[in-house]
Amino acid sequence: IADMVPKTFNGAELEALFPIAGSTNSKVIWIKKKKVKDTIEVALSEKGYQLVNIVTYENNIEKVDNSTIEKISNADLIAFSSSSTVANALKIFGDKIVKNIKYKISIGPVTSATLRENEIEPDCEAQVSDVDGMVKAVLDMVKNAKWNWAIFWWEPEGRIKARNFYQRD
Repeated sequence: IADMVPKTFNGAELEALFPIAGSTNSKVIWIKKKKVKDTIEVALSEKGYQLVNIVTYENNIEKVDNSTIEKISNADLIAFSSSSTVANALKIFGDKIVKNIKYKISIGPVTSATLRENEIEPDCEAQVSDVDGMVKAVLDMVKNAKWNWAIFWWEPEGRIKARNFYQRD
């Protein structure tokens, strides 16, 4: 069980849970992806913590085939689970395809800000910034709708898969 859990699952909220370091030996091991905003690192250093950074993964962009691009371009809804999924979707599918998808769902305020930085307004933001919160936001949006929607994901070996679901009459 975690000792500290922020309410909105972002760096500023997590950092706020840390008190001022009580001794010069207050060390924090920061396990992170290769490219990440340094919000927590800067804030904890300013509070007197010594950070040990360990990079455990990085996001890689894979090439997709035309069939996958077609499935995505025919979707009515796309859900973004992080700022990197926004950036990667724009790189993989292009601004036009992503912006033309009717509904955009965001996992939380940081991801919504990244969407807005790319001139995309999220139609819905999860109330709780985790996967369950995002799933609830998606279900709330689609419960009375009959849409064509697509899901894409990365498999462990790095390939992108996509699937369309048709719910229209």
